[in-house]
Order: sequence, then structure tokens, then C-alpha cells
Amino acid sequence: MQKKIIALAVAGLVSGAAFAQSNVTVYGILDAGVYGWSGNDESATGVVNGGLSTSRLGFKGEEALGNGLKAIFNLETAIDTDAEHGGKDTGWGSNRQANVGLTGGFGTVLVGLQASLSDNWHGSVSEPMGNISSRNLLGNVRGRFSNEKADAVAYYSPVFSGLQLAALYGTIEDVDTDTSSRSGYVQLGAKYANGPFAAALTYARLNEASFEDPSHDWTVGATYDFTAVKVYAAYELSQNVGTARDVDNALWTLGARVPVGKAGTVVGSYSQADNDVKDTDGAAWQIGYEHALSKRTTAYASYMRLENDDAGTFAPASRFNKGANKFATPTTDESYNGVMIGLRHLF
Repeated sequence: MQKKIIALAVAGLVSGAAFAQSNVTVYGILDAGVYGWSGNDESATGVVNGGLSTSRLGFKGEEALGNGLKAIFNLETAIDTDAEHGGKDTGWGSNRQANVGLTGGFGTVLVGLQASLSDNWHGSVSEPMGNISSRNLLGNVRGRFSNEKADAVAYYSPVFSGLQLAALYGTIEDVDTDTSSRSGYVQLGAKYANGPFAAALTYARLNEASFEDPSHDWTVGATYDFTAVKVYAAYELSQNVGTARDVDNALWTLGARVPVGKAGTVVGSYSQADNDVKDTDGAAWQIGYEHALSKRTTAYASYMRLENDDAGTFAPASRFNKGANKFATPTTDESYNGVMIGLRHLF
């Protein structure tokens, strides 16, 4: 009997040592709300997924390999809290992350499906209220390809006094009009965060077999926290876009977060799309309120407005309008008004 107890104790110690070398973290976000949109003498209401943050479930882990070297992985899938309205049979979505890599004193190398540098870094300096921010209401002009997930190899440098550099090379499927192509993709970036100031700069180049000239995306953004108010500013430029590779589209954003009391924050943002094609510009603005019910749970509400130029065709993004086909074909020179109330929980 005593031998069995000793054996179990030794096994427990060995098992504990093994787990100390490797660990896995389960994490996620559930974000759901109710929206209402009106415009062009039509209106729509419904349940929406991901007002502040895209809902997701993820697993990440690391294993110590010795001499400061670690093996790491990240597996993450989107979760659709309004799957029925989206026409899906299940709330499970496509992979957001599926990569493995090594990290150490040299930096970090990742291989597999992963977020672009723009997606990783730019949102924090240009989206004061997450997905509801005005930048995303004009989503079909900004970051035409630089925000797409990529099958890629990426390198992230160590952080030097707040500065980090990165490079990514891979492919993106279903870009532009040639949906069967796998397109060569390069992205370079720099991120700086030190005290109240943070900034990000990214450049992306896309080579597609069906086009002679590559496309280019530039994104730059910065934020500064004055304590009483946190301000945001960003500029994005997409060059050589469109089927003729002869169009440049630009987007700039200004925003702010103002703390109210111990748990509240008033948030506002304004974005302007400046397109090469005459009279196709658009503008969007948003004002909202967030209330932290706890460290992990946030209630929010927002009012949003879209305004089109004479030939502009911006309309409520599909993520805010699932199940309502009334806005699928927007009317030029039309304005849209929207409201959203939701709840986000982190785990």
C-alpha cells in the first residue's frame, strides 16, 4: 500500500514538472447587441455580433525549450452570436489564427494563418470604440487588403525602448476580382508605445497574377492619453486599387475617449473617405458610451451616421446589418442613421 502511495506521489511530481514546462491558456470574447438602421426610406433592426470586439474563442500556449527559447502557438476561431441572421447553421466561424512559432532573445517567428500587422497594430490607434468606430463604417475604402488574414511567415523584433519592428510575407486568397488566385503579399511595420503615447506605421504590397501592377496600402496612426481625454488620429492610403489599377483611395480618422466617473467613458470618432473617382467620397461619425460593469464586462451604446457624396455608395457594414438586405444596394447621395446597444464579456 505504501509503495502505491509513494509511486503516485512520484508520478504527481513528474507530471507537475512536465506541466511546468508547458502551459495552455483558453480565452475568448462574447459580444452581442441590438441594432437599428434607417435610410433611403427604409429601416432594419436585429441582433448583431461584435459591436466593440469580434466574438472569438482561442487557445494559446508555450513550452520552454531551454536557454530562453520557447515554442508558442495560437489557435483562434470567430464566434458568430447572430448566426441565424447570418444564414449559418452554427455560431462557429472561420479561423482567425492558426499558427506556431519560436520566441526568444532574437524576437518571435510565426508560421501559419495570422492577423496582418495592420490588423494587429492599427486598430488600437485608430478605433477608439472598436468595431463601432467611424473608421469601420467606411470599411470598403480603407485597407483594401492590408487587414486581411494571411497564410504567412512573420518576424517580430524584440521591443527596444518601446519600439518594435516586424515583417510578414505570405499569400491572401480571394482578393479583388480574381477569386481563384493566391496573391503574393508583403507587409512591413513599426510600432511604438511608451507612456501616454503610442503610434503604428505599416506598409503592405500585394502582387496578383491577374494584374501587372501591384497594389500598395499605407497606414499610420497615433494616440496620446492626456488622462482627461485620450485622442486618436489616423491616415490610410490605398494605391493602385480597382480593376484598372488606376485608383487611389484615402481615409482619415479623428477620435477621442473621455472618462466619466469611475466606470464610464464617452467615445466619439469622425472619418472622411477621399476617393479618386469623382463625387464618390463619404463621411461617418459616431458617438457612444461605455460602462465597465466589471474588469471583464462592458455595456455600451452608440449612435452612428453615414453620409454619401453625390455618387457615394457607402452603406451600413454587413456586420451591423445582418439579415437586412434592404441596404445591400445603397443609394447614391444618401445618409444612414444607426443606433446600437450591446454587452461584451471577456474570459
